[in-house]
Amino acid sequence: MGNRGMEDLIPLVNRLQEALSTVGQSCSLHLPQIAVVGGQSAGKSSVLENFVGRIRGILPLQGKEVHRFW
Repeated sequence: MGNRGMEDLIPLVNRLQEALSTVGQSCSLHLPQIAVVGGQSAGKSSVLENFVGRIRGILPLQGKEVHRFW
C-alpha cells in the first residue's frame, strides 16, 4: 500500500471510530490499536515510524511532542 496509502487510511479509521462510538456496543468491529508509552526522547516516534514507514505527515505534531490521535 505504501506510505501514501497509510496516510489516507488514518482519517478514514478516525471517522469510522467516531461513527462506532455513536452507535455504542450494538456494532462489534475490532479495529487494530497500538499505544507506545515512554519518556521524552525514548524513541516512541521511531517505533511508530518502523510500523508505517515514516512519521512526518502521519502523526499530528504540536511543537516537538507527538500527541495521541484516534
